[in-house]
Amino acid sequence: MEEKYAKAFKEIYVILNRSSRDELDKIPKSFINFIENNMDVNHNPKIEFNEKFEKSVLEETLLLLALIYRDYL
Repeated sequence: MEEKYAKAFKEIYVILNRSSRDELDKIPKSFINFIENNMDVNHNPKIEFNEKFEKSVLEETLLLLALIYRDYL
């Protein structure tokens, strides 16, 4: 898998860990396991959970978030 997607999966993992239980319950466990198994464990994202959010994550992360929202939330 491409390095940029492995880093995006790590960013998604960090974001999901800040999500509510209600939101997480809507996402299939198999999808969460896929993220965990394919993320770059050495990537240490510096995500800003404020108005600078979009600039603090990879473009691939934003695309994956859009897909997660569309398909599960």
